[in-house]
Amino acid sequence: MKELTTKIYNAKTDREKLELLLKDGQRNRRGIRLAMASAILTILYPDRFTVYDIRVRKQLRKRGLWNEKQDDITNRPNAIDIYFDKYIPAVKKVQQDSAISSFRECDRALWGQDWYEDLKEFISPK
Repeated sequence: MKELTTKIYNAKTDREKLELLLKDGQRNRRGIRLAMASAILTILYPDRFTVYDIRVRKQLRKRGLWNEKQDDITNRPNAIDIYFDKYIPAVKKVQQDSAISSFRECDRALWGQDWYEDLKEFISPK
């Protein structure tokens, strides 16, 4: 574990950090997928990463900011590129448009909004 965390710390780019968590050489790292890896890196680097989460994706889709044909990109070979090129910019756009003070708070606000909407629908179905 110390070897992995040292490699992550020393990685030159955020993409490298994410790839180190997701892959052990050429193989996928056992037990760590995109959601878990992004959560770990969000704790370590809250201004540069955000949790890859289904609730956040639902809110981004409602705003027209997440238009991937497959909602979950976890198993796609280019998942890391999509995460950095589309997912992070979409969350940052919501942050800027909503004047939310931090990237991490935006992540939480989107998650909370979706949870609230689901609860509201559960209590008062149409």
